[in-house]
Order: sequence, then structure tokens, then C-alpha cells
Amino acid sequence: MSGEQFALKGDQYPPEASVKLNGPPGTGKTTQLLERVTRLLDGGYEPSDVVFVTYRKEMAKEFLRRLHERGYISEQEYQKPWENDTRHFGTLHAVCNRITPDAAVVEKKHRRDFMLKEYSAKYDGRGSEWDDAPSQRDPIGTMLFDAYDWCVENKQHSFIHAPNHKEIKDQAISPPSFEEFSQAWSRYKAEGNEDGKPLRDFAGMLREVDEGGLRPSGDVLVVDEYHDMTPIMASICEGWFDGFDTVIVGGDPLQAIYSYKGADPSFFTDLDLPEVLLDRTYRVPSNVWSYARDVINHDPPEIEPDAAGGEVQAVKGDPYGVIDSYGEESTMYLARTQSQLYEIADDLKQRGVIFRSQEGIGGWNTSQTLLDLFNALQKVRDARPVENVNPDTGQTGMARYGDEDVTEGVRLPSNVTLESGEAKRLVRYTPAGYFADTKKSVRSYAEGASEVKGSDLLSRVEPSFWDDLTQGGDSVDHLLTYDAKDTLRKALERYDRPFPVIESAPVPDVLTIHASKGKEADTVALYDGIPGAVQRNIRDDPREKRAESRVWYVGCTRAAENLLVFRDQFDYTQKYLPSTA
Repeated sequence: MSGEQFALKGDQYPPEASVKLNGPPGTGKTTQLLERVTRLLDGGYEPSDVVFVTYRKEMAKEFLRRLHERGYISEQEYQKPWENDTRHFGTLHAVCNRITPDAAVVEKKHRRDFMLKEYSAKYDGRGSEWDDAPSQRDPIGTMLFDAYDWCVENKQHSFIHAPNHKEIKDQAISPPSFEEFSQAWSRYKAEGNEDGKPLRDFAGMLREVDEGGLRPSGDVLVVDEYHDMTPIMASICEGWFDGFDTVIVGGDPLQAIYSYKGADPSFFTDLDLPEVLLDRTYRVPSNVWSYARDVINHDPPEIEPDAAGGEVQAVKGDPYGVIDSYGEESTMYLARTQSQLYEIADDLKQRGVIFRSQEGIGGWNTSQTLLDLFNALQKVRDARPVENVNPDTGQTGMARYGDEDVTEGVRLPSNVTLESGEAKRLVRYTPAGYFADTKKSVRSYAEGASEVKGSDLLSRVEPSFWDDLTQGGDSVDHLLTYDAKDTLRKALERYDRPFPVIESAPVPDVLTIHASKGKEADTVALYDGIPGAVQRNIRDDPREKRAESRVWYVGCTRAAENLLVFRDQFDYTQKYLPSTA
């Protein structure tokens, strides 16, 4: 097989031996799992003999990608594992779904319909017949399903144990019991969708496998990110162990940060398997690692950083100062809560910085309209129509343009290609006076095309289109009202190129620490501060204190070079991190 092989850590345990790999941040845990799997495949096993499950979808995809790059699986097995011999490679939810009877996946509309039919209550949106306090952020339907999902994940059979039980009691006049709700929801799912196909939700995928004792076929079981497993996930995996010749588990108990979902480091530490500590971190430099050890403050692993140095310092100032000093290509902003992120995100927006974030924060990866408008205006920037242009050849007279986007400082419409979404949104927000045809017809054309070439627009737009909507930041003034106009203008002034694939673009990330799992950056701006509720929890419960230290340990160890600790930035939080002095 092709592809570089790395040394096998814990070589006293051969690839066919059952083992658990304790992989602190940056120590190559997933790489070591890959090494053991590839050696088994080299030894005669087939991909169909291997079951690989993990917690996050992106990690499952990454494992398949690396197997493909090394030549062990085909393009089809990588891209569509559910149709091929790699069908048992995926998240635990995905694999459980593939070994249960065929069913349709529950959508938000199904939960909405169920709540209205069964309880005359809303699942989403504000207000419902059950509201004692209509100003509550979540209606009773959302709260009940959150509690139901938590109970299934934690193998509990009463809403009393759910973290949001008090909120349910405060808002609902007479909420159902867990058993009542569970039975009603099961009946609804059994009725099926509009095609008569039974429904299965994510909790149900796990519950059917756990209660039914179902298991995937295979000889080798690999479980990554075991520290993120909830009680029902751990129960499923442990129930599978005896059915496999080889069991390989990867995890890091000090990265168990989803305690609010039920994850517990003991699920990994209590496994009765030989343990191999991966004792060298290739990401976290020595100074950053030393600080992270102080943060975790209990049972830090004995590992050796591969790189000396690294910068750890306390800083103040606005978020943009980080970009000004360190650049934006490999920068990450981390905070404990979303409310802190809102302020960070607002500052970056005001400076025109394009960034990635999670849902609800307003990152450019979560606002498709904003990104499409930005890309469309970037692509038409400086474009000018040329008389007698041949859209097929990009030639006019003796001038040749070929594949060049710019000739003598002038971009031609013939060299502009808009993706369907970009064209659709540009037309939507452009006033009708800029179109030679009716706006409705141009919009229909844009929506029906897989892509829209600037040369195709020549006959559909007025000359003023090219005069006004090709001016970069100034062109925003000519669009119809859009709630992010200022953000769009600032970004167009700051950048001179489109960002068609924002997920892999060299832009900063703005994330909660929890959302940063599995990510890294050269420079991490970590905003110190925990809300009062968390402060009270860690004061009253030693387990919560240890759980909180794991969260901040994860935040610190995202830094590959510079860890910048922002202090005293929010008056509604209390300090948590130790001094860097």
C-alpha cells in the first residue's frame, strides 16, 4: 500500500492486540489509531472487517480521507461509506443507524408537528399555549425534547434529572412524565413520514442498539474520542467489545469537556485494556504546555513537547489588535460563553474582518447570504463591458484576454463567473432599475442556472450595473436595504478577492472553547472569565471544578505558537486562569 508509515507507539502491543491509547493534545492519537488499522489491513484484514466509530462527523471523514490517501480504500469508499465496505466507518450515531432497520431521519418539522398534535404546543419560536412566561427564550416543545434527548443519552427515565427540569417546571403548567412523552413520541415515529417510512431520531439510533443488543459485523473495533462518550454511547461500545478480536480505543480523559451532556473521563480511565500513553506533543510548545499543566492542576500527563518555546502572555485591548500583531491566517479567538463571543465578533465585523464561527455568532460561514453577496461583488469588481466582445473566446478586435482576469487594469464581464447562489442573491438585492429585462425574469434566470457568466449578463443589465455595482465597498450603497450592509462594505474595503470556500479559508476562527475541540491555530486569543453560575458550581462541587479545569486546558492547548490571555474584558465574568507573570 502507498503512503508513509509512522513508528508505532506502544510497540510492546502488536497491532492485533487490544489496547487503549491515551493521547494528550497534539500527540498524534488519531494517527496512531490509523497506524494500527493500516498494519492490520496490510496483514490480511479487509476494510469490511473494521468498525471505526468516533464522536464527531469531521473526525470520521478525516480518518476515511487518510485511509484513501494511503491507498487502502477507493474514492467511493471514502466519499460514500454507507454504500460500500466502509459502511461501518462513521460517528457512533451513523453506524448505529446503519445496523438498525431502515427508517427516515427525524427532521425539525416532525418534532414541530408532534408537539402541536400531541400537546397543542410549539416546538420552536416564541410562545405557546403552555407558556406561563411567553418571554422565555425556548418554548416548552424545545425544552421537553432537550430533556428527552438528555435522558436517553444518560440512560435516565425521569425528567427530574434533566439539567433544564426547573425551566420546564417554571414554564409548563403540567408537563408530561418522561415515560408518557417517550411513549407518545415512539407512537408518532412509528406512524412514519409522508411516504409511510418509520422515523428515527438521533437518540433513537442509540436507544435501539443499546436496548436491542445490536452490533455491527467485523473483527476489529476502533473507537476514537472515547472521552466524549455519553453513558449510552459507552454502554453500546462496551457491549460490543466481546464480539471483536481486536479492540483499539483512543481518548484523552483530560479533554472530557462535555460533562453537561453526560461525558465523563472515567469511561476511558476505567476501561480494562492495556494503556499506552502517547508522551510527545507535536503541536503544543513547551511554554504553552507548562501553562496548560498549571491550568489543569490535577493529574497532568507526563509528556514532552517536541518544540521548545512558545509565547504565553497576558494582553489587553480590542480583538483586532491580535490580527494587527499576528495576522489572521492562523488565529483563533476562544471564550467560555457565547455572550463573550458576540462582543468579539462585533469588533471584527466593524473592522471588516471575515471570520468563521459557530451558529448564532454571525460568522461568515453561517451567513450564506452575506458571503454570497461579498463573493459576487468581489467577482464583478472593476468589470467593464467591451464592445463586440466574443463571450466564447474572450476576444475583442486584436486584443486577447484568454484566461487572464485582468487586462490593462480592466476586468471584463466575459471573465466573471458567478455561482448560482451568488448570482441569485446579487439579483435579489439589486434594484430593478439596473436590469434591462424585468427583475423577475433575471431572477428566474439566475435561479435556474448552475452558474452565471458576466458575458451572459451583458444583455440583461443596464450599463449602470457595471458602473455602480462593480465598485467594491462603494457598490454596497447601490443595493437594496440589507441588515449587514455595513459589515459587507467594510469587508469589501478590506479584501480584494472572494472567499468561495470559507471552511478552509485563511481567516480567524471565533469559537467557544467547547466548539474548538479538534482544532488548532498558531495564535490563540483566550478570553479569561467565567459567568457567575459556573463560579458557584465549581465552588460547591469538586467534580464541577475538575470539569471546568478540563475546559480551559483544552482552550490553552489549541495554541501551536502563541497563547494570548485576555483579562478583564467583560464585567459580567470572573477570572479563572492563573496569572502569566
